[in-house]
Amino acid sequence: MDRGTAQINWFVRFNDAWVHASVWEGARQERLDASAGTVWQSRTELDLPVGARLMRVESRPSDYARESPLEYLTRGAPSKRRNVRRHYFTVGRSGQLLAAPHTGNA
Repeated sequence: MDRGTAQINWFVRFNDAWVHASVWEGARQERLDASAGTVWQSRTELDLPVGARLMRVESRPSDYARESPLEYLTRGAPSKRRNVRRHYFTVGRSGQLLAAPHTGNA
């Protein structure tokens, strides 16, 4: 069973920085009905030009490592490690998102 909160955030490339989609000029946000197991969910809609670059960041709690009772008692407070995955996209001619390679200038 998954533990903790999964987060998915979108960013738009602006000059040399990534800007969170929710603060992009003209962004429209809507709170969605939460389904079972979901605390909250929202949708952000943007109007972006063809060729705009986006980054999707997915962050999930790391799996808990199996350990002996002694390791559990001696390790101290559990860490809050997360698995983070980034995916990059560009806006295509008809508005679809096209997978794009990461160019290295995060």
